[in-house]
Amino acid sequence: MLATILGGVALALPVAFMVTVLLHPFWSWLETTTGLESMGRHGPASWCYGTIWGLIVLAVLLPVGLRRAHTLFAPAKNHSGKRLS
Repeated sequence: MLATILGGVALALPVAFMVTVLLHPFWSWLETTTGLESMGRHGPASWCYGTIWGLIVLAVLLPVGLRRAHTLFAPAKNHSGKRLS
């Protein structure tokens, strides 16, 4: 379980970098529309990278967490496959 989580977090780093750079037009639009400093001299601001990385990690870990919660809180079954009352 821990290896899955760490692997997902580590794999999200290069993916988040690429997605953030590819979203260059979005970051420019966001800055001109809202005035929020999202573009620096050499590309997107650091908070843009962190935001995209966080969203990707959430997207990877949310199904894992939901599956684990489902198995933890699922009703107990006996050997015949029927729910216990």
